[in-house]
Amino acid sequence: MFRRGVLRGPVERFLTTNAERVLVLADQEAVAAHAPQVAPEHVMAALLKNGNGVAVLCLRRLGAGPRELADAPQADDPPTTHGITAVLEQARHQAHLLGHRYIGTEHLLLALAEEAPDLLARHGADPATLRRQVVSVLREPVPAGWVWP
Repeated sequence: MFRRGVLRGPVERFLTTNAERVLVLADQEAVAAHAPQVAPEHVMAALLKNGNGVAVLCLRRLGAGPRELADAPQADDPPTTHGITAVLEQARHQAHLLGHRYIGTEHLLLALAEEAPDLLARHGADPATLRRQVVSVLREPVPAGWVWP
């Protein structure tokens, strides 16, 4: 499945600083919601709360404005059936598909599109459109003030 030496080992080893920050925020979201575990909803809320990185830039480019981005999933939203482990493994897979040796916010976003598509549907993003947007953004020069990968 993976080429030798590429994204093998613990997922945490490949996370960018921004992606690590998102996962810390996701854990805080889960604690605040009194959830038994971190779920995709918490990761999505954390991506939006982080407000930086390729993931947020892609959502903005797809037309999600500040109001939509601030409208993070709430605790009373129906939970998804997948946990954080599935999201992280999907993020690893998405990084591999893009030929990256790191896992950034864009890979977390693509993983959410696959594992919990309803979370992104509210922003008008389907997995194929989102993938095209991520590839497009990654090909552009880094905008001033943005930190990535």
